[in-house]
Amino acid sequence: MNNTRKMVAAGKFYPENPGDLSRAISECYNSQVLCESLIKPKILIVPHAGYQYSGPIAASSYQLAKHKKRFIIIGTSHNYPIEGIIGSPEAYWQTPFGNLKTFYLNGLPLNNLLHSDEHSIEVQLPFIHNIYDKNEICPLLMGSGINESEFLIIEKAMDGAVIIVSSDLSHYNPYPTANAIDHKTIDKILNFKPVSADEACGCYGINMAMILAKRQKLTPRLIDYRNSGDTFGDKTAVVGYASIGFF
Repeated sequence: MNNTRKMVAAGKFYPENPGDLSRAISECYNSQVLCESLIKPKILIVPHAGYQYSGPIAASSYQLAKHKKRFIIIGTSHNYPIEGIIGSPEAYWQTPFGNLKTFYLNGLPLNNLLHSDEHSIEVQLPFIHNIYDKNEICPLLMGSGINESEFLIIEKAMDGAVIIVSSDLSHYNPYPTANAIDHKTIDKILNFKPVSADEACGCYGINMAMILAKRQKLTPRLIDYRNSGDTFGDKTAVVGYASIGFF
């Protein structure tokens, strides 16, 4: 599979076997929070942890993402410091279900190394492939120092795609502390106030999404909030997950 970005998170964040993965996604949808809306979101904030932890919250977003066939996925770099927006040069990204074709946004730089071992985008792909196997993706990593020209490139592409911002919330706090911190963060997002890396690991993507949403006059809505203490049971040191849409 030349020019294909290989899986690195399969078997760690989600099952590598297609049958097991299909069952895991079905279980996530069985545990989703249903959201009835005649207006479809243009932007979704979706968590990116292991499916046993954040999968049901991700499913709460993806139930609303079936109206488009193109997805701009904005991930965060856990392994390398980056500035601006970095695309992937690979023509396909591998999933256990098969490959997803990529598309490019002209004007954004490409770097294979920065994407090679990052999970924040990859964990979204089985959900997207599960919706429709001919969906196309534009994988982007986002860091600090985003400029106006990059905003305009993303904004121009919004009409034909759903933007998925991949981010978890607070990390490894006791359950009551995490709930308090995360609800303050969610309140900031719902009121278009910037968030920090301490509040959300994908803060750069979230902050960009809020700017785009204000320009587009979109309305934010909390779809689901849970943390790993709710989904997995251990409440000593939890990670927070939110599904938020901009409609």
